[in-house]
Amino acid sequence: MDGANTSNETGTARSPWCDGSYRPKAQSRTFASRIFFLNVAWLLALGSGCSLLSDPTWSRELEKQDEPSAVVAQSSSSLPRLNANSLPLHAEFLHVPLDAIDEDWWAEVDETILEPEVRHSWLRNGFRIGVVRGSDEALVPLRQASRPVDAETELLTGAGVAGGSPSGARTIPLRLGRRHEMPLSPNLAGEPALLLKTRVGIRGHHLPSPQMVLSLTPEPGGHTNRCTLQIQAEVHHGVSRQRFVAGDAAIRMAASRDKWVLEGLHVAWPTQPAHTLIIAPATGGDDGETFGLGGQILHDPDHLQDGRYVVVCLRVDAT
Repeated sequence: MDGANTSNETGTARSPWCDGSYRPKAQSRTFASRIFFLNVAWLLALGSGCSLLSDPTWSRELEKQDEPSAVVAQSSSSLPRLNANSLPLHAEFLHVPLDAIDEDWWAEVDETILEPEVRHSWLRNGFRIGVVRGSDEALVPLRQASRPVDAETELLTGAGVAGGSPSGARTIPLRLGRRHEMPLSPNLAGEPALLLKTRVGIRGHHLPSPQMVLSLTPEPGGHTNRCTLQIQAEVHHGVSRQRFVAGDAAIRMAASRDKWVLEGLHVAWPTQPAHTLIIAPATGGDDGETFGLGGQILHDPDHLQDGRYVVVCLRVDAT
């Protein structure tokens, strides 16, 4: 018998596609080597990419790099990590009665740090703005006045169901040169009339479901301050529309509403550490009541305490 018949009789069968040079052990070693090198390459690829994929700053920037940042309440543990181009904005919304922000309290606020024309533009529309320098001791009376007066209100406020206006304190990462949006009020019901007083007259609109929003854009500052915060008041209204936004990474869908940019309600604030910008309703007349957009927007009708208004406190700290 030849070698092939001897192999068949001893039970060592060969595949029909193999020739006489078939070496099963050598081929197994070659196959195992290929698997080993593939595994090593795969592990190296994962090692170089996992730090980017698991970084919340990277993933969040990819999702929102082409859209305005909507400022929402969130805990400090869920905030993206600050980088060299980020600044922490501390925003605090205090619900206080009008007697808590009387002239004695405003004596602790520096209103002259802002240009007179800027202050007058806000004041003629019912807003009063200024800066608390250094320590925030001037805010302590407002925080005390902002506390709920009864156990039921305290429970509902802590659960976040006591009103639709922004409340509480939060830290928001701002990126230099990027626009952020911070709502000052909930959507007003119906189509209320909104009046804006300018240097040349009064402009008014009936807008559906209007909401006042502050557009915040931090820009690089000079030698004495790290950034200048550009603040522009806007009214967003109407239904939300989706649109395509082209970016460097991809084309994304962004939802937005029509907006009315409020002429004159703009301030370029050169931020300083431990300085707090105050935006509050102004009072006027013999009765000392609020007026204009400030009284209309900053009044919180859904809050359980009647006659309370929202005072906005903004501070940008150095990192």
